[in-house]
Amino acid sequence: MRAATRIWSAILILATFFLIRTYLYRLPIAELFHGSDIKPLVGVGDDASTEVDETVGLASPSALGDERSQATATIQDGPSAAGTTTPTTSASPSASSLSSLDQIIVTGKTNSEDTSWVEKLPTWQNAVYSVDNDTWPLHTSRNKGREANVYLTYIIENYEELPLTIAFVHAHEGAWHIDADGNSNVKSLSSLNFDFVQRNGYVNLRCIASPGCPDGMRPFHDYHDEEDRRAEHAIADVWKELFGDNDVPEVIGATCCAQFAVSRDQVRKRPLEFYVGALKWLHETPLDDATSGRVLEHIWHIIFGKDPVYCPDLDQCYHDVYGRVTYGHSQLKTGHPVRSAIHKQLNGRLVLRWVTTWESLLL
Repeated sequence: MRAATRIWSAILILATFFLIRTYLYRLPIAELFHGSDIKPLVGVGDDASTEVDETVGLASPSALGDERSQATATIQDGPSAAGTTTPTTSASPSASSLSSLDQIIVTGKTNSEDTSWVEKLPTWQNAVYSVDNDTWPLHTSRNKGREANVYLTYIIENYEELPLTIAFVHAHEGAWHIDADGNSNVKSLSSLNFDFVQRNGYVNLRCIASPGCPDGMRPFHDYHDEEDRRAEHAIADVWKELFGDNDVPEVIGATCCAQFAVSRDQVRKRPLEFYVGALKWLHETPLDDATSGRVLEHIWHIIFGKDPVYCPDLDQCYHDVYGRVTYGHSQLKTGHPVRSAIHKQLNGRLVLRWVTTWESLLL
């Protein structure tokens, strides 16, 4: 009799679990976390004064840097110092200087791209490079190698006068690979933990592991479709030229997509000549624009001191890099990878509570 009771109790537990799990997946995140101990975080952007994002606290938030709350954005008229600040719109360039701040956004743009979103981050300097307009205050010598061309150009031009924190990002404000509320670079950068950047040296601004982790690149692997794997094989070919040795990793893994923050000290752990050589390779390699850019996309973490496979735990990454998860529920629809990660965490908590409760009743 007692065994039958346990069996039926187990069936009831499983049925209840799947029913509640189904219900949870249909709820918006705002309702899912209502009444919990999860703290809200005020949103950033046009509606920052009124909108509050629903957030998932993964641990006690790390200090997010005193500079962000104390710095005052003072815009001064006059020509910008080369390689330090730039106009932030795609229309007529206007010079600005935020020299009191010690963090900078570095990005590149074409004439058709709008980078005015950087103005939403007044506690950051910005260096916006044009890749196809020589009259723009900051510009590259040629348009090749995607974002890598801009990143290397900035480092070379400012190696001796780098700010403490440099965020290298794409021209767009939003994109699928930005795992922040609204897929927004503004939200991502306004939550960045400067202290962790300084301690860690390099942080990928994307925490979701796929694509790229744990083994996004295998330089020596044979593929049926070699056309799609040219960047992988190119890594093996250029490794010695970039790093001066033949110790090419069998596996390289890091979260995509070439948006990251680094500390000044980490950049300077390699000599200026390294970056000059990397840019020279980028401009002179017979590899096309996309392939040459992808080669560097997959090894930035190695350049800045991390192991060939650098794939931090999702929750730990959100805690370390941003202090907490900062997602608005409107972006976390069913099937969204971040929503799935959150539900997995919540399901684990629910199962633990149910098992503990039923064990106390049945034993």
